[in-house]
Amino acid sequence: MPLSRCPGAWLPLAVLTASAALPALADDVREGERVFRNHCFGCHALQEGVHRAGPSLFEVIGRPVGGLEDFDYSTALDAQDFHWDAEMLDAFLADPEGLLPGNRMVLWGLDEAPRQAVIRYLEAQQEAQ
Repeated sequence: MPLSRCPGAWLPLAVLTASAALPALADDVREGERVFRNHCFGCHALQEGVHRAGPSLFEVIGRPVGGLEDFDYSTALDAQDFHWDAEMLDAFLADPEGLLPGNRMVLWGLDEAPRQAVIRYLEAQQEAQ
């Protein structure tokens, strides 16, 4: 009998499909943590108010660029008028100097898979707050 004739028959399939995506999401977050530790941790912390060479990335998504009062941003970032979201983080991590010339980020850029993983990790950190 077709699923369209069995009300609710699609529910187990939907649950199975959704639960199959959870391990992949967890893998993305784990990979993002690895990327963060290898490429970001030396200059950025995830704790609120803890700055290193770069600003804290605590709740960075949704924050205005150059938006922390207690961090000395480069002129390149101070002059911006947008908020960090996944799309802007992706563009910045792909080519920091190309997106915001004159910034002090010492990263040459990340390939797409590591960028997406670290963005997902930052999102997961924020969701856990």
